[in-house]
Amino acid sequence: MLIYPLKNNRTGQVEGLKDLTFGGSLQHLFNYLNHRKCIVPLNDICEQFLDIHSPEVLRKIAAGESGWSEMVPESVAMAIKERKLFGYAGTG
Repeated sequence: MLIYPLKNNRTGQVEGLKDLTFGGSLQHLFNYLNHRKCIVPLNDICEQFLDIHSPEVLRKIAAGESGWSEMVPESVAMAIKERKLFGYAGTG
């Protein structure tokens, strides 16, 4: 499993694998998997993308709003447009 960092909306700090905590027995499972290197942090990230969230992109596509294509890689935008994915109707 790969863990991509996220930006804490409250603090603005980037949080990653080292910041994850769980309650009860899930913490033991997480610690075990992390120790066995079954969970790997992704460190080479673009912080500018941490403010982009897929539900917002999908909402914009379905609503025909502009700007969504700048929120995804160009190849993804092209595939969405060509295949009319996620409710894309030829606008935006």
